[in-house]
Amino acid sequence: MKKRSVTYYLIGGKILGREENGEYFLNRGSGWFRDTQCAILDRLVGYDSGEPADSPYGIGSLSIMDEIKEIPEQEAMEHLKKTHRPTPVQRRQNMNVSKNIRALRDKRGWTQEKLAESMGVSFQAVSSWERGEYLPDAEKLIRLAELFEVSLSALTSERPSLETTDALYDWEHMKTYVKTTAKALGLSDTACAVDFAAKAHEGQTRKRSDVPYLYHPLNLACHALALGIADDGILAACLLHDVIEDCGKQADDLPVGERARELVRLLTCKKADGADRERILDAYYAGIASDPEAALIKCLDRCNNLTTMAWGLSRDKIYRMIRETERYYPPLLDLLKVTPEYNNAAWLLKYQIGSMLDIYKRLL
Repeated sequence: MKKRSVTYYLIGGKILGREENGEYFLNRGSGWFRDTQCAILDRLVGYDSGEPADSPYGIGSLSIMDEIKEIPEQEAMEHLKKTHRPTPVQRRQNMNVSKNIRALRDKRGWTQEKLAESMGVSFQAVSSWERGEYLPDAEKLIRLAELFEVSLSALTSERPSLETTDALYDWEHMKTYVKTTAKALGLSDTACAVDFAAKAHEGQTRKRSDVPYLYHPLNLACHALALGIADDGILAACLLHDVIEDCGKQADDLPVGERARELVRLLTCKKADGADRERILDAYYAGIASDPEAALIKCLDRCNNLTTMAWGLSRDKIYRMIRETERYYPPLLDLLKVTPEYNNAAWLLKYQIGSMLDIYKRLL
């Protein structure tokens, strides 16, 4: 990340200011505030000759004639230490933020220099945050939350962070369960699909984790079985739904019957970025909405993706996933609801998807 351009100023020997990428801020003892009165800029470029010499410009008793000088960052940090006067609430917040930044940085094995480089600030600034001398501004708090992949409340709360896990189940156990079930029920396509998917996804992991990618298609198959769905074509398509899109396979390569292949074709989406994204997704979901079994698999897929997107996606992509789900999935669930063999599954999938969306929206 490109380092931010920051210049510090001292006005009248007592008021600290800073310019950051063309924006000006003043420090009033309890924190940084935008220089809405142009106290810094007016002193840098000159003044209106008609302006009274004792004009305070909204910063206490500071005179417009007080000199302004550029100072190095280290001197600015020392000045902050001497003049910062946080309120009791701010002192408590500072302690929470400093403790949490240090804990999150240590958890990742990062040095202050590495965090500073990622944030585009000096390591002295990071050190000041961790000592609780002053808080990062709102923009930097958001950036810190994104870097550490936590919520803003996790940065500011005095409650200890809760432990999380990337995977609830062991993928090897799921693989054994699906293969054993396929053999017991005589599901030949499913049995072949397990091994084909394992080989196709070998070496791949879920986003931002060490969890093998195979965990995802196995989760879909286990979810379907838990709903009482033991259709050979559906289970095989659950296992193979990403191999064309992510593994470079062709439908004719799949060791399954034509029904499973057709489902995988329907579930394969072209890359949908840029200006064509909406058009591509509209056509993709319209195709899925024409087939109840494809709709069922896609809803199972979305359930699993919603459960893992907290650690796999950025906040912006989580927001996009929520909006996409709200737009495209109600018609799929409605199709399942009017399909007798999937009516019960529709009720549960609607609850699972809806409740996860509600939780994410509240936390965002």
